[in-house]
Amino acid sequence: LSMAFPVQHSSVRMFVNGREVAHQGKPGIDDDSSDPAVVQQYVPLADARCPLNVVAHVSNFDHRRGGLVRGIQLGDSAQMQVRREAGLVRDMGAFGGLALLSVLPILFFVWRRKEPAPLYFGLFCLSCCVFVAMSGERAALPILGPLGWDWYLCLMFLSFYGGLTMFARFVHAAYPGEFGEKQIRAVSWLGGAGSLLSVLTPGSVFTLSLPALGAFAIVLTGYIGVVLVRASRRTGWRGGAPI
Repeated sequence: LSMAFPVQHSSVRMFVNGREVAHQGKPGIDDDSSDPAVVQQYVPLADARCPLNVVAHVSNFDHRRGGLVRGIQLGDSAQMQVRREAGLVRDMGAFGGLALLSVLPILFFVWRRKEPAPLYFGLFCLSCCVFVAMSGERAALPILGPLGWDWYLCLMFLSFYGGLTMFARFVHAAYPGEFGEKQIRAVSWLGGAGSLLSVLTPGSVFTLSLPALGAFAIVLTGYIGVVLVRASRRTGWRGGAPI
């Protein structure tokens, strides 16, 4: 048997039948004795005998949404290997597609700088690229994991705030008559404030902005929907052709 231990928003130490098999950082009784880490592991349980007694020591002083937030999976070694490889293929396919979508519009902007929409779309895809590399099977973990807990989370939050802001600016550049100037300034200020908060404060502070980030995304999505409806009415689409 093998166990898959995904990244948790906590410090965790896992025991199976009284033996420590995995850990993510060092759990403790307070902030000083606890040390979080970003680790994703597949652990073989070759010498474990059923029934399995699984115990988790968990502490959280570093994330608003702490605890065991992702399920632990159990299977034989072949199943775990297939799961890992399938997840990597999926994530790398998405990463490659998004990387291509980010590079081409940015190159187009370099050649034709009068049109900013491709630049914003390319930066939005680049933000999505970073998020894909840092989530799922976390293909970028060997490179970015050594940065530490706070900086790893910081990059994820920057991809959130930056992605939302760049997509809003892309829609504004495409439909300036429907996306108000005051609204795009507000989006830019909020995205910039969230990004600065992520860079200048530890994870225990900037993760408190998760509810605000969710509200920001919902309101922005709704407003962009309104903008697209206005734009379709203005162009008068019928049968796929503008009139």
